Order: sequence, then structure tokens, then C-alpha cells
Amino acid sequence: MKIIRSSKCSLKFATSQKNEQWKSFLTEYVRVVNLYIDLFWFDMPENNGKLVKELLDKIEGTWLTQRAKQCAARQAIGMIKGTRESHAANRKEGNRKTTPRKPVLRKAKAVLSMNCAELQIPDQAFCFDAWLRISSIGNSLSFYFPIKFHKHYNELALLGKRSTSFTITENSIQISFEIETGKKLPQTGAAGVDTGINALASVSIGEQFGTQIKELIR
Repeated sequence: MKIIRSSKCSLKFATSQKNEQWKSFLTEYVRVVNLYIDLFWFDMPENNGKLVKELLDKIEGTWLTQRAKQCAARQAIGMIKGTRESHAANRKEGNRKTTPRKPVLRKAKAVLSMNCAELQIPDQAFCFDAWLRISSIGNSLSFYFPIKFHKHYNELALLGKRSTSFTITENSIQISFEIETGKKLPQTGAAGVDTGINALASVSIGEQFGTQIKELIR
């Protein structure tokens, strides 16, 4: 059995000029992702792995490269699938809502594959542990973001294999790891319990206890 765990590292060590250029890319990227969501909402590609040029070029008036547009299209498809899967699960649980709402990417966030982003780790690191190299995205933009690793990242790096794609916002990069956990344990009579601000305990069998906790916290 494999699980995915992620860790965030800061992009705060980049220059202010690079940060402004990066924000301009994210603004255009988010716009294009939402255009692909509009395009694919009622007409999802049959093979998501092969986003051919003719399909990508249905979105016009952008300076993003084909590689960046491919990342944007895949991100749009992922958001649509997530929305529909969540809607199907809610209907299964008895939710009367029958029509899923089309997703919208509001946060400046790009999921870039290795065609556009690469984490370069030098043999000997001094001030920084790695460089995030971003290129082939359009408008003659390229970036080298200095990265410092922390305890959580190093723990995950020892446990699993690093993903070849990255989720990058204005201020951080999210790096995921695929971790092998061994064979899945057989189901037993156990129940999972989660705690939060809406209920002191939410049990996997559907019960909640301590639902007055939110008002007490407030």
C-alpha cells in the first residue's frame, strides 16, 4: 500500500523582482486554468494523458507555452474530477443536491510537472539546500528559487520517493512523497475518531460527540 505525504518549503529567499515576475505568471496561469475548466466541464477529453496541441490551442490569447498550458489543462481536469467525485460521494450519503457546481481556481496556485519545474540539489550545499528551477513557461520568464529544507521535509525524504511535479504558490512550494506502508491491514471492528472545531469527536461510523465545542471555543 502506498500513501502520499507532502511538505511545504518557503520561497521567501527570492528577490523582490523575481517574486513580482512570479506573481505575474501565476495570474496568467490561474486565468488559463479557469478557461480550461470552462472548456472541459461539459466536454472532458477522452484521454487525459494526451493533451494534444489542437486541444490545448482552443484557449487563445495567452503567452503561456504549450508545456505550461498542458500543466494548466491537467490541473483543470483534476479539479473537475475532484468536484464530481465529491458530489457523487455526497449523493451516496443522502445529500439531495443533484447538480455539481463547476469549480473555480481562486488561489494563485500552479501544479507544474518536470517539463517546467525541477528541484536541483547540489552535491555540496552551503547557504541553501536546493534550487527550484522553473523554465519553458512563456514570456521569456525563468526562475531559480533558493530552497531551504526543514525537519519535516527531511523526514519524508527518508521515507519515500519524491514526486516529479510540484504545487507552487506565491510564497511556497509543496513537495510530495510516495511512501510504501506495506500490505493493507484487514478490516476489523475498529472505528476512526477525528477531533476538530465543529465537534469534539467525529466517528467514522457517522456519530458526532461534543457538537457544542465550537461555541465554547468562540
